[in-house]
Amino acid sequence: MLLGANIKNAIKDVGEFFGLSDDEKNTLLECGDDEGATPGQGLLMVKGQKIPIRFEASPLEHAVIKGKYEAENPPDACGIGEFKIMPDYQWLVDDHRIILTDWILGDSSLLQKQGYEKHRVSRIGESGTRMCFSRRGMLTVNW
Repeated sequence: MLLGANIKNAIKDVGEFFGLSDDEKNTLLECGDDEGATPGQGLLMVKGQKIPIRFEASPLEHAVIKGKYEAENPPDACGIGEFKIMPDYQWLVDDHRIILTDWILGDSSLLQKQGYEKHRVSRIGESGTRMCFSRRGMLTVNW
């Protein structure tokens, strides 16, 4: 999924990387246009097809994506050599099969012993990166 927000300065590189036509680049630029564009517009890329889309995150999804969600009932701390997924994030782990380090308490290195790979991903809505775990072979990173 390619989202158009703030893409104006990077459209040439994005277009080359993803093999976008001029029409597809224009679609992304229109999504990122400050006048009339709304968050969630972009292109969905599936098996070589590029389809204009618009999605709207629920308030909960928006808070999680922006890193502003705070669990109402955080779990108790873990012992040495243990980790717990925070209950409020378990549905995201189940649905998307990824685990962000912000969603767990305890020793995240145990995930690698359980068949997960560690990836550095960009934060959304703020600078910097965080660690993400996914099942071995699930993600392919092309830098």
